[in-house]
Amino acid sequence: MRFYISFILVLFSISCSSQKLVSLDCNENQLFKEKFFQSINNVEEYTIDFGDREKFDSALIFLKKYVFVSTDKMLNYNNSYESIEAFQIDKSNWLEWYKKNKCNNLLLEKHEDNN
Repeated sequence: MRFYISFILVLFSISCSSQKLVSLDCNENQLFKEKFFQSINNVEEYTIDFGDREKFDSALIFLKKYVFVSTDKMLNYNNSYESIEAFQIDKSNWLEWYKKNKCNNLLLEKHEDNN
């Protein structure tokens, strides 16, 4: 019985240490992360609360450099998402893309460093 408990503890410690090694390999660029999530927030504020149009446009220009944006869902009189659901689909895809790519040291273009 003691052997089994010791064996399980050893496996558990190996498992935990391998997870720590994976997290150390992540090279997440904090500046990119801030800009990316602020851009998503700006699009969301405009879509839901009709926030700042300039921030909305600027955010979409930034996001389109890295992720797919459903511009076909914005072909209306206001040039904005036709529905909150259409935005939510894009947002979900953007977040999934970020989750998959965040450890790749994503870089901002030169002129975006100051914004």
